[in-house]
Amino acid sequence: MVYGAVAGMTRSLDDPYTSFFTPEESKMLEDDISGSFSGIGAEIGFKKGALTVIAPLKGSPAEETGLFSGDKILKIDDTFTQDLSLEEAVRKIRGEKGTIVSLTVFRDGFSEAKEFKIKRDTIKIPTVEWEKKNGDIAYIKMHNFIGNIDAEFKRTAREIIAGNTKKIILDLRDNPGGF
Repeated sequence: MVYGAVAGMTRSLDDPYTSFFTPEESKMLEDDISGSFSGIGAEIGFKKGALTVIAPLKGSPAEETGLFSGDKILKIDDTFTQDLSLEEAVRKIRGEKGTIVSLTVFRDGFSEAKEFKIKRDTIKIPTVEWEKKNGDIAYIKMHNFIGNIDAEFKRTAREIIAGNTKKIILDLRDNPGGF
């Protein structure tokens, strides 16, 4: 009853960034922050009231199956998503490695919703990647702000400074945020 009361109070704030976590949900958040879990590898959230793919993670089952940023998830297996919280949706999408989850998705350009069957796998969340372009431009892609992002960014910055870099491109597109 206490968890229900606290969850109700936080929902009444109507703030998409305020959530109450039960001990089970808190454990799931810790897994997220550690950067490794079993699922499909897609950041999801609510946009205009619809459960939406924010970004599939690079090399993940979600990306390989063809999910795109902006896809609206209408059903997870046989459960419609309009009445689910974000935490409930994440719990339904995650699962044991090797099992299948079915997502019914609508995308701009589709004439009707399509079903995507995705095999869950261990997901390692990338944080920072970089490469040199045109010999003297460092292109840095920051995928999120979780785990040890500060240490990884410092390491990346040192590598770039040690090289012959004249320009830096910092790409934050499709970054779902974090701590």
